[in-house]
Amino acid sequence: MFRNYNQINITQGTGPESIAFDCKGEGPYVGVSDGRILKWEGSKFGWKEFAVPFSFRIRKLCDGSTDPNLEPICGRPLGLKFHIETCHLYIADAYYGFLVVGPYGGVAEKLATSAEGVPFKFPNGLDIDTKTEMVYFTDSSTVIQRRNVDSLLRSLDQTGRLLKYNPYTKEVSVMYKGLVFPNGVALSKNNSFLLVAESTRMRI
Repeated sequence: MFRNYNQINITQGTGPESIAFDCKGEGPYVGVSDGRILKWEGSKFGWKEFAVPFSFRIRKLCDGSTDPNLEPICGRPLGLKFHIETCHLYIADAYYGFLVVGPYGGVAEKLATSAEGVPFKFPNGLDIDTKTEMVYFTDSSTVIQRRNVDSLLRSLDQTGRLLKYNPYTKEVSVMYKGLVFPNGVALSKNNSFLLVAESTRMRI
């Protein structure tokens, strides 16, 4: 048990999903409900905007939003992971697909929106193999979006996938199909195996 801890409140949006630290150990970085990725700059400066999913994001509409119905417009970054060497941040955005942004942040670059001809519907968790540089991420459903997550849980939808992005070929391949709400992804310390959380089935 951790006896000493600090609570860092977020006032710009709600619902931080993944937490990431960059290759220098700075952060944490979190994705929030209004589509932005924020970086903690310490108690003096607080949370600062680090990245957004696309350049034409409407700030007046999106900044601070907690409305799930605005997520398809504003974005919703879920999985976050920094490449340990390049310090690029890979992002699984529930609506804008698989993205990456450089070490200084800004507007993310879209890397992929589909795999083997099937569009992403709910990109979610991700992790990076530090040896091969392959990026593994989940697409929780090919039918139901994140804003309708309650329907996804009730439906027992089995269209979830585990995907792999190859940074050398720029291609996304499907590793597993037929998963029920695949969520978080984690590689072992030596990258010898990969864990996937299947939320609806309550199993790893």
